[in-house]
Amino acid sequence: MAPSNETSAAGSESPVPVVTVDVAAAKDLITSAGYRYVDVRTEEEMSKGHLHNSLNVPFMFVTPQGKADRQYIIQEKNPLFVEQFSSLVSKDEHVVV
Repeated sequence: MAPSNETSAAGSESPVPVVTVDVAAAKDLITSAGYRYVDVRTEEEMSKGHLHNSLNVPFMFVTPQGKADRQYIIQEKNPLFVEQFSSLVSKDEHVVV
């Protein structure tokens, strides 16, 4: 699950711990507990297959150089990742990443 912030009694935001779960538990969270699934793979990877109703916010991009030279795939971090993620998922939602 992705870290989120929750407001403490003092009014400041404190990070919520990230919990790692196995595939079966993740599936249960998505199908039974109403968690949203955010896939952080590249668009190219998503186009090869993804879960129904998943959201895609790529954490990395394949650069134009990476596409031209398939021997060495070059990736760079998505500079808008946090902004894009925040626009799709509210602070109150629970997510599986």
